[in-house]
Amino acid sequence: MPISQTQVTLAIGSNLLQSLRNAILQASKSISRTMLSFQRTSLKATKCSAFYRMAVTAQPFTSISMSDYTPIPNKLNLYGNTRSQPTRSVLMLLRDADVDHVLHPVDNLAGEHKKPQFKKILPAGLLPSIVTDSGVPIGEGAAILQYLVDRYNLVDWTSANVVERAQINFWLHWNHTNTRNGTMQILVPEILFPPPPEKAAAILAKGQKTHTRTCTYLCKHFQASGNKFLVNSKHPSIADLMIVTELDQLSHRGYNLFDYLPFLRIEQYIEDVRSAVRSYDETFQPVADKGAEVNRHMRVVDDNMSVCS
Repeated sequence: MPISQTQVTLAIGSNLLQSLRNAILQASKSISRTMLSFQRTSLKATKCSAFYRMAVTAQPFTSISMSDYTPIPNKLNLYGNTRSQPTRSVLMLLRDADVDHVLHPVDNLAGEHKKPQFKKILPAGLLPSIVTDSGVPIGEGAAILQYLVDRYNLVDWTSANVVERAQINFWLHWNHTNTRNGTMQILVPEILFPPPPEKAAAILAKGQKTHTRTCTYLCKHFQASGNKFLVNSKHPSIADLMIVTELDQLSHRGYNLFDYLPFLRIEQYIEDVRSAVRSYDETFQPVADKGAEVNRHMRVVDDNMSVCS
């Protein structure tokens, strides 16, 4: 029986319609898989952020009343977070130089340094800050370090040579826009204030790139100068105390946020400072403890997400 043109047309149309339906179904499945993958990625990022923030902010210090911020008369009073980089720098100098002092822990993550009770004592609201034994408030880590070497005649931590003192000052200032970026562009978005998942990759990549540039510059400096420390090979200076705390926190001994394997000279530098500073391990311990806690939480997140994948 001959097939009419109409039947042919209908058959072709039916085949096309079925093909279109199949294509739509496949596209729908592909979109569903993509959305599921995105949801899993977003969920992981959200969980990571939540765990990180919980790990870092959970009970940073025993609760203390604002009255405890009152400086002890005739003593040097230090206010700071013991995991803070510049606070650790100041603590190492005070401990190694056996300067009598009182430590007042301040939870800056809870905004205690911005409260009126705190700013009544230290109007700038900065951490670290000190109140000197004569009752004068001083803020900014580098300024505090410079004050301490002058006030207590800590000649080993500075230099009588005017050129070397200028070099020490260079590194103290260079830190703010270089090694300090390791904290601001890696530690902060990774742990303290994670960005939205869709922006995280770009922000964290920028931080890694910036810190890589900083480490490259430091390695070139050590190679060119031949020094063990930043300014000389005899003894670390206050510049070393300032910069090493920005580097070590990102290492595998801290929060494990940066791979120093391509920068073995930086790892050696951290170890050299550690060996030369008697109180280094004691002062670094709060970072090591919190880093271990953070990494334990992250392993739990990774395990949970691998089950869901």
